[in-house]
Amino acid sequence: MVVIAVQMKYEFAFNDLSALEIEYKLRQIIDNALYEKYGDKPDELIEKRIIDEWAAMEHSDTVLDVAALYELVIWLKKNNHPYWMRGCAGSSLILYLLGITFGNPLPPHYHCPVCHSIQWKTDYFDGFDLPKKKTCEQDQATLIPDGHNVPWQTLWGYGEHIPVFDIDLPKNLRDDFLVILKNHWLRKKESDASVSLKMNSEKLSASLSNISFAFRLECSSIHKTFHSKTVDASCVNISLSAWQTLLDYYDGYNEQSILGTNTFADLISFSGIIHATGAWDDEAVFMNRYLDYAPSELIAFRDDIFHYLIVHGFLEKDAWRGMNCVRKGLDLPVITEEMKHSRDKWVLDRCKRIEYLFPKAHAVENIMFRLKAAILPENTQRVSTGYAVIDDTLDGIDRSDVIILGARVAMGKTTFALDVAYALATTAYKKVAIFTPTDNVRNILEGLKRRADTDCPENISLWTGDTLCTKSLRNKLNTNDVDFLIIDCLQSFEPVGTKNVEQVETTMQELKQLAKDKNVPMLVLTQLSRKVERRKEHIPLVKDIPHFKSVVPFADSILLLYREAYYDPNADRSIAWCFIEKNARGGLGAMPLIWNDEKIGFENPAPSCYAE
Repeated sequence: MVVIAVQMKYEFAFNDLSALEIEYKLRQIIDNALYEKYGDKPDELIEKRIIDEWAAMEHSDTVLDVAALYELVIWLKKNNHPYWMRGCAGSSLILYLLGITFGNPLPPHYHCPVCHSIQWKTDYFDGFDLPKKKTCEQDQATLIPDGHNVPWQTLWGYGEHIPVFDIDLPKNLRDDFLVILKNHWLRKKESDASVSLKMNSEKLSASLSNISFAFRLECSSIHKTFHSKTVDASCVNISLSAWQTLLDYYDGYNEQSILGTNTFADLISFSGIIHATGAWDDEAVFMNRYLDYAPSELIAFRDDIFHYLIVHGFLEKDAWRGMNCVRKGLDLPVITEEMKHSRDKWVLDRCKRIEYLFPKAHAVENIMFRLKAAILPENTQRVSTGYAVIDDTLDGIDRSDVIILGARVAMGKTTFALDVAYALATTAYKKVAIFTPTDNVRNILEGLKRRADTDCPENISLWTGDTLCTKSLRNKLNTNDVDFLIIDCLQSFEPVGTKNVEQVETTMQELKQLAKDKNVPMLVLTQLSRKVERRKEHIPLVKDIPHFKSVVPFADSILLLYREAYYDPNADRSIAWCFIEKNARGGLGAMPLIWNDEKIGFENPAPSCYAE
């Protein structure tokens, strides 16, 4: 703990400076960052935004808070600790230039990295959706599309409130970080900048002046390369492919309810709509389904009200006040005759129905964080399952992925896993280990023997024990070099067998951490509950995984196997399905497979079936 405190003190660029000196130095840092990104003569709209934000920051007396936050973020990055800014912080261009937030809040634009010219594109909702491969007319350099169009007023306002900077940090950082906060220079500069603790059953939070810290991130679920990843317009396709995962599709909303998530702007707006109150009602459904309004064309954020009022001639300050009324469920304070008769007069009715609107900055930062944390691949050296239709959808398996494979008893999950093991060992020449209880070894060996002349291919190792535990698994991984690990099955782990929810979560967290530490992907088999049999249609669901809420957050992908002939003796025995219910880097859906009774195993379908 002392070591970390010393490291933090070393990073304190403002530690021995007066408040005026800190303000002067911070302004220099901001200007340097501005010139580095947008050149010595930035576009006048960008310069005006910096001036307006700085004035608002001074007016709200939060200059020292921003300086402290800047230092803390530098330390987090250097020590490879992930974080993200919740709330409205992402609306600040200053915080973006300081490297504190991830998304550029400017309106959509092209930026030339050579001559630093700017082309504003106000006919787009998000800069990431601008056409790619556009070149600068002056120097032929490839232009950079950027900008998520978030007004700075949502954070700074006009003096009616003091901004709060909310930051999420790893759970395991809280004790050491608390020491840092208690000895922070900001407490000496401001008499009221005290450190407070708020404890509840799930998390510890702390605050330093106007900076609020919440220690809630699970590092085991976040890639080690988090800070080396860049989220830009090139990430749009993978974002749209993985939109269900980005938006927590398994948390209960109907993923079919909103149509047309075709752009990055739609993805951002989708996030706002599902977190708002009153934004998604029958009228919005009608506009989306029958009038072809995309999510980005609906009212999704409080920021949308701000932009609407600006378009109708309101001053920025008045637009901000009108936005604040609507986001709280109040009526617009002023409605002009022009607004009543304009083509977008439908917005007025929407404003009356809305009870709460989300800040767009929160949605942008959250999606950026999730892309960096788990969606964007860590490396290009990825493995495959051997099933083409599944591999194409999963886009390969990353070196630290945890894949859950679920099915009812005797549905074929061990058979599927052995097919994967055999393909990796004999075709890709990978070293595969199978971690299984001693009483299951005979079944494993018989399954392998059906696939080879020998009892066990040279590249496949069996790790056994009377009971399975993560400590034993870590010891095995410390002394053996493997490329792929199969665990058969999750219910065989000693803590999991007690059916204690907290122990299931701990086991999953430890498995994910092991996958990261050892850089080895894991295929974890799990039984599904009898709930499947109780439904009229026996198609498996994520909620059929025992204690699924403790399992799903730590899984990069979830595959569920299904064969209709398992339940209906008259059904075609060759038809099988693999339902991809979670996918960190791609789409979801039902993938067709062939069940071979003679070989007792799954096979790739014919190309025609694949295409369908």
